[in-house]
Amino acid sequence: MRVAINGFGRIGRSVFRILDKRADAELVAINDVFDHDALRYLLNYDTVMGRFAGNLRLEGDDLVTSHDAPACFVKRTRLNCPGAISPSTSS
Repeated sequence: MRVAINGFGRIGRSVFRILDKRADAELVAINDVFDHDALRYLLNYDTVMGRFAGNLRLEGDDLVTSHDAPACFVKRTRLNCPGAISPSTSS
């Protein structure tokens, strides 16, 4: 399953952590208007969920983990990522 996340707040980061542990899921894109490095920091040092368990780095516009390297976008409208489902729009 290919997934794109629209919004990388508390819920988006929680979904990211879940998907990063699943072998049957591929996170292909993250869309949020906030600074990418700040989003990486918030994911890495979450005060509620704890520190991110794996390696996490930003390479250009990609948020790289040992499992995936989703592209990060800054779009004010919902990201339309062909071939991916978005948890915020699926029913």
